[in-house]
Amino acid sequence: YRGADVFVLAFSLVSRASYENVFKKWIPELQHHAPGVPLVLVGTKLDLREDKHFLADHPGLVPVSTSEGEELRKQIGAMYYIECSSKTQQVMMNRWSCRKILDYHHVNHGDYDTQHESPGFWKDSYL
Repeated sequence: YRGADVFVLAFSLVSRASYENVFKKWIPELQHHAPGVPLVLVGTKLDLREDKHFLADHPGLVPVSTSEGEELRKQIGAMYYIECSSKTQQVMMNRWSCRKILDYHHVNHGDYDTQHESPGFWKDSYL
């Protein structure tokens, strides 16, 4: 972990064990070996969270909601929370996270112009 600039902690949106391990296993590990390194929390398998066939094949499974992911982000002090699907290439983040990423990019690269953004861009939506 030496020299890491950021950690991306990923968990499956359709696995409670994966979600719980972020707080139980990975946060203690990172606090011990890399205190102070910024975190990005990522919920994966977004496509399966509302997939009726997948949920029917896994009775009793309760997917992790967006609000639960946001709450975990707050608990662990992650800078951002993002949900995504590698299968569908869908990415979802809230307006706050998206704005912080673009602001960071602007400060560090100077090529983002907030004067020309579209008015609907900052709605909570899919990117």
